[in-house]
Amino acid sequence: MSALTVRIHKYLDAAEARAPRVPAKIYELDSSAKSSASTGSVRRAQVPISENPAEVARLDLPPGTYYVESVLPSGETLADSVTLAEGETRDLVLRGTSSPNEWFSWQHLMGNTRPGSSANQRPGGSVRVINRKPGGTPRKKGAPRRIADGGAGYAGSRTHAASLRPGSAPELRGPTAIGRPINFLASPLPALVLGEPQGAAAWKGLAEATSANANTLATLLNQGKSALDLPVYTHDARRAVYRLSWQQGSRSEVHALEGRVPAMPRYFAVVPRRRCVELISLPMPWRVIGMGREAAIEIAVQQMHAADAFCASATALDEDLGMLLGYLSSGSLVVAREMAETARDMLYYKVENPYAAAAGGYALVGTALTAEDREWHGWIRNLMHSFPHIPDGAIQWAQLCLKMRRGPSDIEEARVALKLAYRRGLPFYSMGVKWLMEGLEWIAGESDPEAVQMLRQVQRLAWRTNFQQPFTIVRIGGDTDV
Repeated sequence: MSALTVRIHKYLDAAEARAPRVPAKIYELDSSAKSSASTGSVRRAQVPISENPAEVARLDLPPGTYYVESVLPSGETLADSVTLAEGETRDLVLRGTSSPNEWFSWQHLMGNTRPGSSANQRPGGSVRVINRKPGGTPRKKGAPRRIADGGAGYAGSRTHAASLRPGSAPELRGPTAIGRPINFLASPLPALVLGEPQGAAAWKGLAEATSANANTLATLLNQGKSALDLPVYTHDARRAVYRLSWQQGSRSEVHALEGRVPAMPRYFAVVPRRRCVELISLPMPWRVIGMGREAAIEIAVQQMHAADAFCASATALDEDLGMLLGYLSSGSLVVAREMAETARDMLYYKVENPYAAAAGGYALVGTALTAEDREWHGWIRNLMHSFPHIPDGAIQWAQLCLKMRRGPSDIEEARVALKLAYRRGLPFYSMGVKWLMEGLEWIAGESDPEAVQMLRQVQRLAWRTNFQQPFTIVRIGGDTDV
């Protein structure tokens, strides 16, 4: 028996006690073939992303030649091959593309790099493939190769990478000034935070909100009061990041809100542009499951080329869930399925972090393939009933019922859950906006006038939603920002 250790070498700013891990596939290659064809034997592993040589995934393997491949949340594919002799232990390091800035490394890993940089870009579905043999020789014809399932945004998304002709240099658009404070809604409109039934008013109100400038919109969303400024963590001329949490924790650079704003069921940040704002639903406080600490939420703001592109992105700096969030937002459900056991744990510990449970629920429901009952189905139902301020649980239960569709009772369960979710307001996750819209469209086709009206309101806001981000980000105000 031999052994292989695998690590992805990539710097991550604000990394905590343990390295995040992503799925990898290990193909055994047929040494008797003229080309490097797979024998059909495939092993799977969770590989750490770290600059520390001691952080590795160790696999005991028979002697032979192996092809190792991993897809990062950004869509970047890393791959290499290695030959193991009897009793030999070899180290394999897959090197990811460097972030344009060290402090932007989490956003880069999630695929949130805008056009104009040399980094890999997820919008539009581009995938950077690194297929190398030891010594840098290309992958031989016939070796295993992944056909990417993710990368593109969902249908109906208005977020996209600009299509640039070679040599073109369109004017950058976005916030009035990179690095200025963004806003936190300390007194948000009741429809945004109070849930059922007040949340129903959020759909229509947000779709119709308009003003000549962003400051007026922020004040409107904050019940006529001035919003709280969130200072920048760091920035350059083209991008900036903001880090916030409820409690201060051990990191002084994270902007803590406890004691500065009242505790509420929901929290929102606002990124001002010229004639519109981007409203971000914040899943706070975000507890790292099993670690006894709170993870920061990182918001990034960038200049972009397309006038109708979003400038804000957000993620949780969570070693486990952060990776799953990236795969969910890219639509890479095949990879998300490989992380389903992690998702199950997140659902099980929903009281510790219901927002993490909701993310796990999207992974499990989105990859459900059979109509048979599973243990985790009850966890989804409990998420719907136990956390009324989180509309996502009801949306997931409705989606699951429509997927199984074993009889009229499943359809009626979905109908009730979809209307409940609508009345609870904006989902925390953009996937929830999509699933809510699809579900309402399905039941509206069964002569349900109430569902038809709900569908119209969700559709109006869906056109303003960034479906390439895990957390819900909605543009409020003007359609363009020139």
